[in-house]
Amino acid sequence: MKVFVSFAAWLSFAAAGAALAGNYSFLDEAPAKHFTDQDIQLLTDAVNDALENSADGNITAWRNPETDASGKLKPLETYQSEGITCRRLQIANKAGGLKNNVAFNFCRQTDNTWKLID
Repeated sequence: MKVFVSFAAWLSFAAAGAALAGNYSFLDEAPAKHFTDQDIQLLTDAVNDALENSADGNITAWRNPETDASGKLKPLETYQSEGITCRRLQIANKAGGLKNNVAFNFCRQTDNTWKLID
């Protein structure tokens, strides 16, 4: 099962942060602004792996040796919301000398994809 495409789109948007102005200036401090397409693919694959295969509390790591971008993903909890399975996933990334650590909720959709819900 795959993460809903909106996650990769969100990462692509975040990676473009340096070119954005106004309310998006917070992205200037995000590692994702330094991500290459390959970094985004490696992270997306790691998200898929963590959501599908990692028990709560276990860590899935990714690293691109070409860019030195890397990250760790840890499912914090698995829960039910309105009858569907959801997981809270902590994502810590490093790239271009920047680090961040955030958590997102993903819920499994009827087509068995995972959708980023916040």
